[in-house]
Amino acid sequence: MLTLVTREEKDAKRIYRVLSERKLNTLNVPLFSVSYYKDIKINLRKIQSIIFSSSNGVRALSKLTKKRTIKVYVIGDRTFHVAKRHGFKNVINAKGNSESLCRLVNNELYYAAGKAQAVNIKKQLERKGFSVRKGILYEIVAKKFLPKKIKDALIKKKIHFVLFFSPKTADILIKLVIKNNLQSCFSSIDAFVFSRPVKGVISDIRWKSINVAKKPNLESMLQAIDAKVKARKR
Repeated sequence: MLTLVTREEKDAKRIYRVLSERKLNTLNVPLFSVSYYKDIKINLRKIQSIIFSSSNGVRALSKLTKKRTIKVYVIGDRTFHVAKRHGFKNVINAKGNSESLCRLVNNELYYAAGKAQAVNIKKQLERKGFSVRKGILYEIVAKKFLPKKIKDALIKKKIHFVLFFSPKTADILIKLVIKNNLQSCFSSIDAFVFSRPVKGVISDIRWKSINVAKKPNLESMLQAIDAKVKARKR
């Protein structure tokens, strides 16, 4: 069975491994690149904590400051591991989503963000009385054309599963699919998504099934995949 993944190569290594352990082949074709902004002055005076909602935010801020002892809050296991790898000493994982993060943080926050976010975390936190300084540190640049590897695999009906980890990457793929009039290719494909907002993005086309992970992490997604593989083999 072939699984389509659309993450950057550096973020896809673990996915390769766990899918290979399940005898699933992987087609990973990134649908975007990340443009990190340079020459941005980072002012962390009076900041008590930093917020990262993605691994790209970690990479972006790490290029702009050497400070690593300040407390860091992250959303999700992947961002947690990337923050630790970049030398941040005090990293707290809010797990799941922005709502769980809002229940953990303290005041005087710096949010290392991209140009576009699916959820306005700054606004959520300010509504709860927090002081948030937001830095736009990077931009997601979407591909303008559907990569040939994906197009060919869809037309030849080689893909069985597609994994979606964020609303942004889901939106990029769906727009490219519609642009190429390939919506009908997905009626035999099972989709696996991290959250209901991601499900909402891909629901404009017909799938064999859309499976939402019980928790927004890779382990929960793998449980859903395991169940679907068993069902397909019956």
